[in-house]
Amino acid sequence: MEQDFESKSDIRSYLFYVIIFVAILIVGAITGTYAYFKVAVDDSMSSPVNIIGRTDCINVTFEDGEPKRKFLTLDVDYPVSDAWALGTGSEQKPNITPVKITVKNNCTNEQADLNYTLAITTLGNSNSITDDKIRTHIKKSVGESSTATVLKQTDYLNTLTKIEDNSSNHKLITDDLKAKTDLQYTNYSTVTSYQIDIGKVKSNSSNTYEIYLWIDYYEGNSAAYKNNVASNESPSDAGDEDQYNNSTENKKFNSILTLLVNTDIAEEE
Repeated sequence: MEQDFESKSDIRSYLFYVIIFVAILIVGAITGTYAYFKVAVDDSMSSPVNIIGRTDCINVTFEDGEPKRKFLTLDVDYPVSDAWALGTGSEQKPNITPVKITVKNNCTNEQADLNYTLAITTLGNSNSITDDKIRTHIKKSVGESSTATVLKQTDYLNTLTKIEDNSSNHKLITDDLKAKTDLQYTNYSTVTSYQIDIGKVKSNSSNTYEIYLWIDYYEGNSAAYKNNVASNESPSDAGDEDQYNNSTENKKFNSILTLLVNTDIAEEE
């Protein structure tokens, strides 16, 4: 009887450990699944690039020559012509520095392609430059190629495809921004996102974007200013940057780049 009791005790002990082991596996599987689909939320705005979604394989490099801050900055804070911004002649050397972002897939698994949408999100209030006064020109290069092709021809920012306010992806973006404790989300009356690209980056590869942003030269109202930009000069070149009077003066372009990775945004046109 004693041996039988010990045998039953051993069985109960064995079953106990089996149950614990299975429970750990279940919890791990649930946690892993949640981590895969969980929206990545950072509670601070340490960079004007916001990543939402799967982040285990992705590496983002951002550069525009400015130190860390909350928002993108315009290379010049006064209106300029398209020709001056992007350069003229055969060399087409731009006079403004683009915002540059590289999206790299660090995973080595051939099946680990990353689908993403790159968007520009603007936050508006009474002190903001409106989207219809910002011009943009966007280039894209794939992999190690040094040749960038034009992704979006020169046009106003608000002509890019808008992420609709009633979409689940707009909610993802706004919910994430509300979680930024240093953003003071309630100071902004509008949050608008525009698609720059819906793309895919293969394992061990990358896509790089050059995003040129400038204030439309039609916002410069003085005759002297208009004459200068019409001749492809910037106001600073002509020495009269203080002579323009425009609706963007003393206002800010509050914007960030939003990268949604492996979310359903790619299904929304």
